[in-house]
Amino acid sequence: MISCQKCLHDNPLGTTFCHQCGTRLVVNLADIERSVMGSRKEQFDDRVLQAGLSAISLSFFALIAALILRFSLVPTMPPLELPSPVLGSVFPEAPPAWTSRALTTAEAPAAAALPKSPRLAWRQLHAGSVLLALGIGPPGIVAWQSALLAAQQADGSVAAADPLAATALTAAALQAAPLSPAGISGAARARAWLIAHSDRLTQLPSLTRTLVALALMDADELSEVQLGALSIYLVDGAAPLWQAYLLTLYPNAQRPTSHPSLNTAWTTGVATDFFALMAGTPQVKDRAAYRLAALPATGEERLLWAVTGWNNPAMPLDLRAALHACSIGDPPPVSSDLTHACGTTAPIAVAILTVCAPLHVPPLWLYHTP
Repeated sequence: MISCQKCLHDNPLGTTFCHQCGTRLVVNLADIERSVMGSRKEQFDDRVLQAGLSAISLSFFALIAALILRFSLVPTMPPLELPSPVLGSVFPEAPPAWTSRALTTAEAPAAAALPKSPRLAWRQLHAGSVLLALGIGPPGIVAWQSALLAAQQADGSVAAADPLAATALTAAALQAAPLSPAGISGAARARAWLIAHSDRLTQLPSLTRTLVALALMDADELSEVQLGALSIYLVDGAAPLWQAYLLTLYPNAQRPTSHPSLNTAWTTGVATDFFALMAGTPQVKDRAAYRLAALPATGEERLLWAVTGWNNPAMPLDLRAALHACSIGDPPPVSSDLTHACGTTAPIAVAILTVCAPLHVPPLWLYHTP
């Protein structure tokens, strides 16, 4: 461009008179050189702009294509569907041939005596058969439950530093294997006491509200309103192992799909496999981690180890041997927080829940076990 010496209007190179004021333009070599350089810069800037616009357009097209591929051609993996415990849908009336002993007609509870909760009713019908098929003696579990019942008061509560937490843990352990009338009655009394004293759950310590939610949700006695009010508090990562254990009891449509605090708080042991199971993408990161020799030493870790291994399609062959070993050994120690809140019977309650991992949710694939 050539600037007019009078009005300073920029005129194209080669112009004789100014397009603005008509003055004859005086052009020297320096003006021509500056004009040529300016034109080249403008052309370069224009090419850069066009290249940038093309790159943005290409990136946008790639993003749209990727989204179409992701959601149309490769559907999202469905969330884990833990078995729904409907009576009669898991086991037939007669147990499979490989069971060592089934409940006799005299031992099986009458239909009228079954609880309203489908899960608890299923356990009441099949707990003995499932445990015996795995080589776990029900009398040993009943003996452990007797120790819990001895610590229970007449109103169903358990005296401890945190009565709500202790009563909830006892209820969960008693109803995990409803093998005796005393245990069934004790669990019912404990739940009734919890319901009468759990009006301020959101204000309680995380461990306490998680255990109360566990006992009541397991028996289908936690209302949708209560669950909704508690939802964010049950995945805050403050009681990670118990909150992870609780995830398996959620109705499929209500199970939290995002719990970053919980994922961050629990990263040891089989945590990766557990959260993959919850996401609907079951995996076994290290098969040796489920061997009898790798049995965790602490109660809560052992509990999650058993639940993860039992519900994983790639269950190692000796998991049953490990569960049997858990049923005949001394209960392992539990965390100091749990011991302080629930008292000296806490290790026994956790041991019962661990051994009863196959009863936690009805194992639909159990009959395919050779």
